[in-house]
Amino acid sequence: MPSFVITEKCDGCKGQDKTACMYICPNDLMMLDKDKMKGYNQEPNYCWECYCCVKICP
Repeated sequence: MPSFVITEKCDGCKGQDKTACMYICPNDLMMLDKDKMKGYNQEPNYCWECYCCVKICP
């Protein structure tokens, strides 16, 4: 199962240009929705399910 973001808990890394999940993802799949300031997986089908994004998320 590919990673996903719990939107209620995501704070967009407090408005930084690059979130922790964007920085750590080996496939560069994680993106920041600048309107909602929430991270999201732009291509769940290509996720390796390594869960690096989950581990680094504050």
